Amino acid sequence: PRIIIIDEIDRLLIGSKKDILDAIRYIHDQSETIIFVVGMDNALAKLKNDGAFESRLTVKIKLEKTAKEDIQDFCSNSEIEITDDLINYFAKRHPNLRYIKVFIENLERNDIEVADLKVFKASKVEDLDGKQPL
Repeated sequence: PRIIIIDEIDRLLIGSKKDILDAIRYIHDQSETIIFVVGMDNALAKLKNDGAFESRLTVKIKLEKTAKEDIQDFCSNSEIEITDDLINYFAKRHPNLRYIKVFIENLERNDIEVADLKVFKASKVEDLDGKQPL
């Protein structure tokens, strides 16, 4: 038995790429392979338009904002010290670990040892909107 994980299923829900969904559905039907699909917020709505595929989805999980405690744990593993005021800010403004990861990486590149909210704002890494610099 194998498990297949398809990230960014959204990319397969447009135009001619829907043929790939048919192939995935065929693999599932023939092999009873477990297939995890991961997508953005509108992926489930788009999948509902394909009744043959959507009917095979058994568990649908909508990811919520990352809890402050999880953000705190995540930040504790960084190479720099992240203060509580910045953790609170992340929890309110950017409750997504993907963005926080990029923010912290950019702070680390700027040789910052301790990041509080004031240092974070002054660094302008937030202006990158979770993207790495060019």
